[in-house]
Amino acid sequence: MSAMLKDVESSGMDVGWLRLMLNECAQSIDLVSQHRAFELEKANCDRGIESIRKELESQMEALALKEKEVADAKKQVSETRAHLRELELKSSVLSETVSNLKSKVENLQSKSLLDKVL
Repeated sequence: MSAMLKDVESSGMDVGWLRLMLNECAQSIDLVSQHRAFELEKANCDRGIESIRKELESQMEALALKEKEVADAKKQVSETRAHLRELELKSSVLSETVSNLKSKVENLQSKSLLDKVL
């Protein structure tokens, strides 16, 4: 239409009003095309947002599970440390007892029990 209008204008006819209408139509068509393109881009963006939200939700669930595993592991380490301290204390007491008894046993061996009886 623009080419036909150009031919009419070159013949000297006053069709400025028609040129304005044609320009307005062209702008309207351009706006409608832009609108559709942006709607399509927004729909793609919204799908991306939904996909990323689901991925984030999944990652948050995995993180919560790992945090629980870490908390459980820390509890086990704490319990193991407490048990180790108990055993170390018991071992220390037993070492002292063994040492005391050892010296008594060594004294017994150096003295004859029969000497005391006679």
